[in-house]
Amino acid sequence: MKTSLKALTILTLSSATLFATEKSEAQILHEEITRHEVILDALKHKLNSLEGSETVAQKAEIKFIGSEIKYNSNEISFDDLSKTLQTLDRETQIILRPAQGSKSDDFKPTLDLCKELGFINLKLDIMKKNWSR
Repeated sequence: MKTSLKALTILTLSSATLFATEKSEAQILHEEITRHEVILDALKHKLNSLEGSETVAQKAEIKFIGSEIKYNSNEISFDDLSKTLQTLDRETQIILRPAQGSKSDDFKPTLDLCKELGFINLKLDIMKKNWSR
């Protein structure tokens, strides 16, 4: 099964990027990485529950730079972010990092979504002007 899954992933990526420009190919790869991170997080959570092991505290970082949203360093749409957050354990630490000078309208929908989904460990951390943190 491992081999077929690897082959399927390679075929999916190859056909998706075959006719793409470099910029759109990069975007496709970012989306694939984000999708696989979500799958990995869900598999880790399931494995932990099957093994009865203690859950390792997980963190998720969401940056807001203008209208751009980044989840764990990958650009993501609000809809995809919503789907991703729904797969996480509710004890995951969610770190919201708006750029310095951001308006609350930039990150309030995500804050509301986190509260609505039942996350109990939220942290607001304003990024420095040079977008680092």
